Amino acid sequence: KSYVFPPPALTTRWFGVALEREDVWAALRLSAEVALLATAVAMVLGTLAAVGLSRTTFPFKGALMSLLIAPMVVPIVVVGVATYLFFAPRGLSDSYTGLILVHAALGAPFVVTTVLATLAGFNHNLVRASLSLGAGPLQTFFRVTLPVIAPGVISGALFAFATSFDEVVVT
Repeated sequence: KSYVFPPPALTTRWFGVALEREDVWAALRLSAEVALLATAVAMVLGTLAAVGLSRTTFPFKGALMSLLIAPMVVPIVVVGVATYLFFAPRGLSDSYTGLILVHAALGAPFVVTTVLATLAGFNHNLVRASLSLGAGPLQTFFRVTLPVIAPGVISGALFAFATSFDEVVVT
């Protein structure tokens, strides 16, 4: 049989064949599980880092910001090798925990940048008002700050999920 390019017709036949296989579904479930857990970790750590970076000015703030977004700009092969060298002595190189941690590290920069962008327009008088009315710092964060920055957190989470779900090299 000879092959012709371009093909005479488009078909989705092979997608159907692939989706009939149990090992494909198992791989999709595992990828989704790792991506969801990594996204949750990246959301928490990225949001906390962004809030901390936006509140104060301190020496080497630019260097810290560069370090936090480094996984976005460093070639993924370099991240994979560095992660292996760091995780192997600790017994994490062949574990789900290690996989979730490295995927969270790859997704956290997206959360940091989107939350920082959202916080650029944040009115800090809302926090001061909440604190002056007797709310504690945690209550103020969850009732005032987080609802206002939620669009940035959700956007960052979507990017983190997509990054984790699509990552093959580091895995």
